[in-house]
Amino acid sequence: MPYQYHLILQYFLCSQRDLGLRVPINFVTDPGVSLRAACFYENRYEDDNAGNCVSNLLAAGFRRFELDLYWDQGRSVWSFCPVSIPAWIQNVDPLSTVTVFPGPTSASNFSQSTSPATLSNFSQSTSPATLSAQNSPSSSPNLLARQQTTAAPTLTNPTPTSSTESSLGQVLPSVSAIPDTPNSPLVALGPYVCTTSINLSAFTSLLLDYIQKTENTLGAHLLYLILNLHAAASEQDPGAPASQPSSLPQGPDLLGAQFAENLTDYIYTEFELFSDRINLNESWYNIQNELYRPVEGYYEMSRTPNGILTTEDGWPSEAYVEFANSKRLLIGWGTVDPQMSGYNFSGDAGTIFNENFIQDLQTDVTATEDGVLRNGCFMNNSTDDLAQVNSSWAVQSNLSPFDYPTAASADLIPLLNLTTSLTNCGISPHLNSTLLSTSAHQNSTPYTLFSASTIWSWAPNSPQN
Repeated sequence: MPYQYHLILQYFLCSQRDLGLRVPINFVTDPGVSLRAACFYENRYEDDNAGNCVSNLLAAGFRRFELDLYWDQGRSVWSFCPVSIPAWIQNVDPLSTVTVFPGPTSASNFSQSTSPATLSNFSQSTSPATLSAQNSPSSSPNLLARQQTTAAPTLTNPTPTSSTESSLGQVLPSVSAIPDTPNSPLVALGPYVCTTSINLSAFTSLLLDYIQKTENTLGAHLLYLILNLHAAASEQDPGAPASQPSSLPQGPDLLGAQFAENLTDYIYTEFELFSDRINLNESWYNIQNELYRPVEGYYEMSRTPNGILTTEDGWPSEAYVEFANSKRLLIGWGTVDPQMSGYNFSGDAGTIFNENFIQDLQTDVTATEDGVLRNGCFMNNSTDDLAQVNSSWAVQSNLSPFDYPTAASADLIPLLNLTTSLTNCGISPHLNSTLLSTSAHQNSTPYTLFSASTIWSWAPNSPQN
């Protein structure tokens, strides 16, 4: 995709953010994507490629990310790999491909090979050049005093990374290099191929770096994470359902603590929302810049005998969360496998939003095979009464029986029509399919087009001059 398109897309995204700054965040539509579908095509879970993939998705304008996390109790880590990785694999040749065979763990139960092809998986990038933020004396205004001064995003070519340089992904639009282990061995576990370092910590480090590099009035925007919890399958039987872990995460291994370790300053929590709602006089309405206040009419308010305004259903605006409080991230629970039902959710209470709190999956939406909505649209042109319309956190994923373009030669147009229709109806489109048989790190174009089709702030073919 031409560099100019990426640059124009960033202008569109920035202006769209500005138009929606005062709208409560639960009524602002944003494109979402499953990392499993977009980044781990053909069951390959490699940290370097995953870093490139996430970077491309961020540059494309995706704001909602669905993470499938697997508790690997043998190593006590949250991993993106669906199968437990034996701890002893860490000691093998780092430029190896290790195949684990079913049976008791021993030296005879794996084969090891080293080849140039294995090394190339970690040193090559086929992703197109994308946007990066560079430090500059002539920078955009600060958000808060603690924020660094960074320039507006500018177009650059990706810089080759040497084999000794630490990075998670070599194409990092608006993201600088962060530590990872590019020489981790590839591990073949049944139908899956994983690196030993494809863990949650790598993702949170990348996200922290991205947030810090976009900590300016032009680059800042909110991100949403939905966490699906799974137990990792046994390496002895990778294709079988996972058994219930004998030891579940506790203390620092809880997901709230894992995200807080790197991102605590940037997370807008459930506790903060409820605290803000109790006394609007001291929260949303206690800021000097009125442009940071959410527009009234989207939520109900009541006044206590002491004159304190409160709300039970209101949400702040992006301007309040982002500019007044310098928060950038909301995290919520998605699905939880039965094997993980004993997880200590109370330990994360107040940090991670409850299931369905920051997304409301729509079940009554239908569309034609061309992507035109038949049912489920929230917008009603015959009324301007917001009380009759409730699209709060509305999200659409996996519309059945719509035919998603997963084959390499499939037509994207019906899907792009569908995403535009959903957006126009007040619903955030969520992509849960691999497009055109390619991941976003191999070819980001179809994913960029998906995101671009959700832009509601510009008319088609605009601007014209």
